[in-house]
Amino acid sequence: MKRPATFAIAFLLCSSSGAAQPAPETFGETIDVRVVNVDVWVTDRDGSPVTGLTAGDFEVREDGRPVELSNFFEFTDGLDATAREREATTFRDRRPRESDLDRFIPAEPPPPEHRLSLMVYVDNNNLTPTDRNRLLPFLRNFLSVQLSPYDRAMLAVYDSGRFEVAIPFTTETWRVAEATHEVARVVGSRDRIESQRLDILRELNRDNDVGPRYNAVMELIRDFAAMVRNEVDASIVNVENAIRTMAGLPGRKAILYISNGLPMRPAEDLFRAVEERFTDTRGRWRGTSQGPFAEPRSIDAANASLEAYQYDLSRRFDELASLANANGVTFHSVAAAGARVSGMNTADLRFSTSIEFARANNLEEPLLRLADRTGGRAIVNTRNFAGGFDSIASDLQNRYSLGYSATHVERGSSHRIEVELTDEARRRYRGRLSIRHRDSYIDKPVSAEMADLTLAALSMGEAANPLAVRIAPVRGPGSEVLLDSGDIQSRMLVAIPIGPLTLAPVADGHEAQVRLWVQVIDGEGRVSEVTEHPVPVLVKEGEIEDARELSWPFAVDVVTAPGPHRVAVGVRDDLTATTSVVTFDIDAGNAPAAAGAVPAAVTETLSLPDTAERWLAEAAAHYQRSELEQMAGAARRALELTDDVRLRARAWNALGVALFDKPDRTEQDVVEAEEAFRRVVAVMDDEASVTPRYSLARLLVDSGRSEDGVAEARSILAISPEGPIPDRARILICHSRGSADTVANADRRPGEMIYQVAHEYTDEAIQAGVEGVVGLGVSIDEEGCVVEVEVLERLPHGLTESAVEAMRRAVFRPAMEDGEPAAATYRTAVRFTLDAEEP
Repeated sequence: MKRPATFAIAFLLCSSSGAAQPAPETFGETIDVRVVNVDVWVTDRDGSPVTGLTAGDFEVREDGRPVELSNFFEFTDGLDATAREREATTFRDRRPRESDLDRFIPAEPPPPEHRLSLMVYVDNNNLTPTDRNRLLPFLRNFLSVQLSPYDRAMLAVYDSGRFEVAIPFTTETWRVAEATHEVARVVGSRDRIESQRLDILRELNRDNDVGPRYNAVMELIRDFAAMVRNEVDASIVNVENAIRTMAGLPGRKAILYISNGLPMRPAEDLFRAVEERFTDTRGRWRGTSQGPFAEPRSIDAANASLEAYQYDLSRRFDELASLANANGVTFHSVAAAGARVSGMNTADLRFSTSIEFARANNLEEPLLRLADRTGGRAIVNTRNFAGGFDSIASDLQNRYSLGYSATHVERGSSHRIEVELTDEARRRYRGRLSIRHRDSYIDKPVSAEMADLTLAALSMGEAANPLAVRIAPVRGPGSEVLLDSGDIQSRMLVAIPIGPLTLAPVADGHEAQVRLWVQVIDGEGRVSEVTEHPVPVLVKEGEIEDARELSWPFAVDVVTAPGPHRVAVGVRDDLTATTSVVTFDIDAGNAPAAAGAVPAAVTETLSLPDTAERWLAEAAAHYQRSELEQMAGAARRALELTDDVRLRARAWNALGVALFDKPDRTEQDVVEAEEAFRRVVAVMDDEASVTPRYSLARLLVDSGRSEDGVAEARSILAISPEGPIPDRARILICHSRGSADTVANADRRPGEMIYQVAHEYTDEAIQAGVEGVVGLGVSIDEEGCVVEVEVLERLPHGLTESAVEAMRRAVFRPAMEDGEPAAATYRTAVRFTLDAEEP
């Protein structure tokens, strides 16, 4: 017996030894403003599209509140109906020629958000072969001729409880049309259900033994209703899964559902037939308790039809419509049974035609409801399939797109949409217009949107990768681990380029807000849950330029059953809402594994070329994990492998940083680090050398050579007086140099304060309850350093001294005079207040 596949996904940083637990969203609450687009179809009394309306002709409400349109488009196919019909007769049931298709191609393709992805869903479980095969030629014509060449279509078939993609999405829609010939050979299971239904009706049609047979027939009908309800619910589940796979697709999405219909209340017509049979007032059957030939009996069948509501599926169909709206999928359907006929009378059954019409209504009601709620069309009760497909094609190519901005603090809720024409628009057309649109949408949270994208990548092969994310398996011992459960733990490395990410300044450098999602599908189409994890991307100060050329490594452990699987990884830059999705195939169990083995570190098992670029990437990865010895080793290896000046400069800089940042650095480390930084400065132009110059200045000051360090910092200001690194150089100068001459110039104010320390409340002042202001006169020299602090107003208990000491540590951008830095003075007041949040 084959063991079913199991899925579990664990995340870990390259340096961690255990799996990290999925975490909730880590960033603060935001209010997202997004545009909600609603496709609207307006038709006249004949069902033809109404063109020429403007934004002012529509009124839109969300949850009952009017909203203002932010964008408005009208789309038309540009091809008149006569020409389309002429081409349709030419192309019926064959592959079209390129020269014929040229006339259908618009001058420019539509933008991605307006391109159509159409899933043709043939439900063989709910189709009789005769009805289906009568409909298929019209479907082929529709696919070959009536879609735009920029539209995509796919063919999905549901049969015997199994959903299969016969043809994936393609713009060559004639291929989808050709694939329907294979569908025509499938028997399907609807005939079996129809046969059971007719058997029950024939049992009801008998004349004798009314009393005993009543209970037996009712049990037959109840069993039949329960069976049909379960099968219809399974059909709904598969349509729901199809909708979910389309959720992450770009642009417009629609399903064209082909069936004989789905019963809203299974066996409702049979329960009605019981009423008619056992309350026979017309004497159609002999032996009926109310018939002229019967003995009186105590059978009360007057309300038998109400029992059908125990099997009612209206809630499930409403859930299906809501799911379609939540994922932007419009639901079109064609009932292949055609026009209603009274088939039972021709089979010598004595029931009235109302039973057959009740059955037809029951099968059509879900299709009509789904179309009505999602803005689609339901083609039912007609044998004019050509006209029905014309109507659907018209909807696909002719519509209005209305957009409005929606602001929701909390995402994930459903919102009701109402669209109406203004009174003026209705007056112009004398009120003879019909309007259709989806009736709701869900403002999905980010995690749900990313789950849609990973599922679309796994199921449909749809994956956009603007961030250039890469994924590869880790090779070597320990890359696969056989667990006690029999599952395989496979390790992969996700490489996220830092260059495209948005880096925001934080205390220790710059940080990107990145999250990662993983989902797995096995060879039988079973999909795992999506797992989310934040990716901590932190670039230390002074390393941004080098880091932008590197990738951030992130290791992923995927636990699956043995065998082939596909993994989808979604990455999102939360600051810009940019998303990437990549997929990778693994065959779990093919790599050497040992039970209970601990996976080796990714950096040890990853098979990479022995190049300077590889070792520089390794050095950057070690730096982010504060593995300074390994970082120095990687930098030295890079120096051995290249003569390229630029690469050597990066390697020398990495070596200098690794040696200087060591908490237990030796004198030899300081000597090597200084040499490394000086080599970098020597080969770089002035502007590019600012960062290594600052590292060198810090090294010199920290090693006791303050004058040399201050001189190096001043060289930075000579190159570039403004920016984060020059500001840090200015602070280094002010805190490291000797005393300077007093400045006296009351007519000039300094620039912005770029460094300050807190003014501390002394314990004595707190106990005495002292509050008030310390007035200070501050003199700042041309380098922005505080050279003198004069006390203008005092407070007791050490508060004056606290204010003076804090101000002496402050650093300013200097005042400017004729484009040159100049000395300045200014007065300030330091306020001390008890019980304040920030004294």
